[in-house]
Amino acid sequence: MLDSEAPQQCLDYASKNGSWEQSRTGGIPADNFWRWMPPLGRMCGGRDGPTLFKRATASDVLHGQWLLMIGDSRTRFMFSAMLALIRGAKAGTVSSPEGWPNHRIPTHCRSATVYQAYQKCRNLLRGECVEDDLGSRNSRGGPAPGCILDYRSTMRLTFVWHATAGKLQVTETSLWKLLQEDPQPTLLPQHRLPSIVFLGVGAWDMQMRLPLPALVSGYAKTLRRLSSLFTKPRVQYGSTARPLLQVAYGNWPCAHTSPNATGKMKGLGEPEFQPASGLMDWPVHNWPSAYFVSNMASRDSFRNKSLAHGWLWLDVEHSHRTAPAMTGSPCGNQHPFGTIAEAHAQILLQTITLHRHAA
Repeated sequence: MLDSEAPQQCLDYASKNGSWEQSRTGGIPADNFWRWMPPLGRMCGGRDGPTLFKRATASDVLHGQWLLMIGDSRTRFMFSAMLALIRGAKAGTVSSPEGWPNHRIPTHCRSATVYQAYQKCRNLLRGECVEDDLGSRNSRGGPAPGCILDYRSTMRLTFVWHATAGKLQVTETSLWKLLQEDPQPTLLPQHRLPSIVFLGVGAWDMQMRLPLPALVSGYAKTLRRLSSLFTKPRVQYGSTARPLLQVAYGNWPCAHTSPNATGKMKGLGEPEFQPASGLMDWPVHNWPSAYFVSNMASRDSFRNKSLAHGWLWLDVEHSHRTAPAMTGSPCGNQHPFGTIAEAHAQILLQTITLHRHAA
């Protein structure tokens, strides 16, 4: 059994020690031949711990499990990236089935800025969640506003829309409806309820410029109430054979932003980081957005609250800071497109692998 701190230590190592490498054999033209390389072969949990950082397919890691992803559009990008990895989609392609969201910007959608490209192909990127918080074409969407996307094969991958702490009760109602459904036959018996919960929130509340105490308090309430929501029915259904893995998705601003999406905040100076590459395929605007400013103030509090409430913390700062210019996978408007989202999905898979060894 690994010690209780090992999963977070290894998650930090995975998220902070991977690197972007340019390779014409492994990369693709849409990403300017860049790809994320995880730190492979490191031992975690001490000398006798499992070797975690090795390549494994998503379908192998998630076989028989239920991964539930709750959050805003950043989390939907993660859902799409994980769906692509599960289905073995060819890198760089937009190959999600019709109605499912995509996380890459295809060639015909590219525009002068990331924001314009997003708006041009918003239905392709959003899938059934056509209006984000406003509604859904999906009959399973639950109470409005909301959206539920549910993919089932030898595992179950579900996305539930949740953007702000102020609408937590609506999200809880949608989730409770989801938990009352008959279990999926292909899941292992102990996974009648989600075996992994992934939560990515905070961006909307940051962009609304909530005061820091209210921002942190709302985030802590979300963590606490979701933990309670998933604990009670696990006892009810006798699904305690394996501990529930809960992972919180860190926020970090992208270097490639647009004035349409963020607005200029005067008197705050230059952002404290610059893009890693000097030649950008997308315009770079060097002013801090509301999201940037709130992130700087709240990131340590968000991490500490996550850990205090039993959630692991997936830090994305390193992958965003070092992301090179990639036409099909920009990091823009707080959204990790394409291979950046896939990098975060790979880090999550490494964490799930550790959890399976430790349980």
